[in-house]
Amino acid sequence: MSTFFIHINNHSTYPSLKKVRVKRRELKPSYTIAGIQNEGHFHIGVAQCSPFDQFCKKTGRIKAEGRAKSAGFVSVPIPQEVLLEGKLGAYFVEQAKKLAK
Repeated sequence: MSTFFIHINNHSTYPSLKKVRVKRRELKPSYTIAGIQNEGHFHIGVAQCSPFDQFCKKTGRIKAEGRAKSAGFVSVPIPQEVLLEGKLGAYFVEQAKKLAK
């Protein structure tokens, strides 16, 4: 059983939120996504980050992993060819980006 993490940063387009006046509705949240490989599936949990909070990777990873382990996780099947080719990480990133849209 392997665990994968990715942080999808949606506010990197703003050079610095301190220097630029950005309206609240223009900011998009960022996400930390955890995927736990389990019997041919990824159990995926998501933690949403507020653009106004101090970013903490550790907190996002803990929340996302906890949600991936809970009963409300999203299950994504892993194709056999991905398992055979050993491309789990790339497949997880691809699926996580689809979920974040």
